[in-house]
Order: sequence, then structure tokens, then C-alpha cells
Amino acid sequence: MVRFCIARLWFALVLTAGLVSGPALAQSDLKDPSLDQLKRGERALIVGHLADYPPFHFVGKDGKPSGMDREIVLAMAKRLGIRKVEFRDVHFGGLKQALADGSIDMIANNFWSTPDREERFALTTPYYVKGGLGALWLKGKGPFKDLDSLAGRRVSVMHGTYGESVVREQVPTATVVPVDEEETVLEKKLRDGEADVYLGYYTRLQFVMKAKDDAKLYEDALIKPMKSTFALRRTEAELRDAINQTLAAMWKDGSLTKIKKHYLVPLAIETANHP
Repeated sequence: MVRFCIARLWFALVLTAGLVSGPALAQSDLKDPSLDQLKRGERALIVGHLADYPPFHFVGKDGKPSGMDREIVLAMAKRLGIRKVEFRDVHFGGLKQALADGSIDMIANNFWSTPDREERFALTTPYYVKGGLGALWLKGKGPFKDLDSLAGRRVSVMHGTYGESVVREQVPTATVVPVDEEETVLEKKLRDGEADVYLGYYTRLQFVMKAKDDAKLYEDALIKPMKSTFALRRTEAELRDAINQTLAAMWKDGSLTKIKKHYLVPLAIETANHP
């Protein structure tokens, strides 16, 4: 947990110092960028994400921002000839609003495709299809391998996430235990008996638990597979279509799989073929 806090503090200092790629822009200047503007460097592509969200975004051992989603975005930008990319740390619950109000141009944070999001935003084709909602529990307290197994249980979720809406809508007999920070669950809720199970993002759960000394005390399961996409405003159709073409090429030539393997190993998650 200390490591995560330090990572978040470091990233905040980076933003303050103006070291993130691309110049900071006032919100009033953040209108939909054309692809030509991005290629000419007249405007940076502003990418919203959660800075401390491994393996998608995190600070590496060298002290520099890293992560699977970050590397994929930079590879796409290079292929498209986009000269400047600025990554902005946005609280998870604020990502959708930041995109809607023009504070950012794109969400790159293991953002899943759901009917509601498809109606509200312009989602790209999936770039990762082996993740989804996962359950985490202390050994001997489960198993929790499908939504039905959550019935009547105390299910902890991050407030405002897709996981919370799924439990409330599809498991009405469960007691929802919302938290604002995932580490609160991993370090406290399950251990103190305040929740029976945690429902969260499976890939992140596996990544985090692999690094914990007490990981053997827990069990996990992928209970609802989801497809990860990048999200843009519906008015950014030109950029979304260009990104889709680039993702298709990256699937085909294996470069997308190469990036994913780098960040997902040693997790027991297979990289996928083009969806």
C-alpha cells in the first residue's frame, strides 16, 4: 500500500513540474482535436487514466510512468503520426465526466465496453479481451466463481464502478460494501470480516496479489469476462476510426500481443487473437 501511495505522490509531482508529454492546456482550449492537428503537433492528445493502476498504469522501478495501456497508446500515436501525447491522472470515478466535459480526449484505463458506455461514448475495438470482473476472498470463505454465489453475501466494490452496478442490479440479495480505495479492501475489509468477498478488476487483482507476501491467503476467480477498449467522445469519430485501423494492424502484426505479454507475465492470463 505504501508503494502505491508513493507512486501516486510521484506522479502528482511530475504533473506539477510539467514533465508529462505535451503542454498543459486550459479546459476552454480542449475542443475535439482533428487528426491533422494532432499530426502537426498543434495540439496534444490528452489521455485520462488512473496513475496508480497496475498493470495498465503505474510507476516503474526506474521512477518513470509505465504500464500496458500507456505503452499501447504511445505505440498507436506513433503509428498515426501524433506528435504529442499528454497523460492526465484522473480519479477513477471522474474519468467519464472528464471525457464528457472535454477535460481529456480519451480514456485509457482498462475501460470496458458496456451497453451504457456504447451509447454515451465512441468506443474503439477491443485491445484486451481476457480480463473482466473478478472475485477475491480469503481461503476457506468461498468459493465465489459466479454472480449467483454472491447472493446473500457482503460484497465489497469500489464506489461508482461497473462492479458496483452489476452487484446492485444482478445480485439484489447481496449487501454492497462500497469503498473509495481498492487497497482498503485488500488490506482491511476482508481481513477484518467486514466483507465476504471483493468484486473488482481481475487483471489488476492478480497483478497486485502476485506482489503481496500474503497472497497465498487469498483465492480469486474470473466471474464475468469483459472487453477493454479506449473511449472517446462521440464527436471524435474520425480519431476513433483511425485508432481502430491502427489497433487492427497491431493485432495482425503481433505488436499488440508483444506489449501485453510484457506486462501480463507472469499472470495466468492468455493474450488473445483479434476479437
